[in-house]
Amino acid sequence: MGYLFQLADSVVVHNHPMNTSFSFEDIQMAVFHNISKLVVTTPDFIFEVQRPGLTWGFSFEDDQILNLFNVCQSHARTELEKLKAQNQITYTELELKFFHYIWVLFFNSFDINYVQKTHS
Repeated sequence: MGYLFQLADSVVVHNHPMNTSFSFEDIQMAVFHNISKLVVTTPDFIFEVQRPGLTWGFSFEDDQILNLFNVCQSHARTELEKLKAQNQITYTELELKFFHYIWVLFFNSFDINYVQKTHS
């Protein structure tokens, strides 16, 4: 078993049995330890995010980055609540999609490749 400080430039794969995308802590850990690629597999999906270069180019220790994350979180919640109000998704689906929506918005701000795939 390795230590987190040994993970720089590595690919880290883990699972989320509840079918959700990366948690805030997953991405925070990847950025802090300069992991090159983070993958999470769920029963239905595979989520991947790739470091854009030699570093991630941002830090969650920066208040502006935390503010951006909070804005993305607010926008994601608003959009998903609209879909729920229109009966296009259930509350359970809202909760499952919440972090995926956050990361789409957040990583688009940095032009970082974040994808959701289905198992083939």
